[in-house]
Amino acid sequence: MTETERYVGLMSGTSLDGVDAVLVRFGPEGGLALEAARTLPMPGPLRAALERAIGEGRIALAELGRLDAELGALFA
Repeated sequence: MTETERYVGLMSGTSLDGVDAVLVRFGPEGGLALEAARTLPMPGPLRAALERAIGEGRIALAELGRLDAELGALFA
């Protein structure tokens, strides 16, 4: 790598408490630096719906699509 590069990482762990975001910088010499980190709390209704879907072990396709879109919007 000849230039500094920055990357954003997003994830939500199994606790479903929020979406974690980090901004990291990779230097040309291989160094790594954390530039910023934030957690966006998971909205209660979305968290409850996700927990329900996980707990039941099955979900209707329409509900899966709705949850996917809602979670995707939160990650955006």
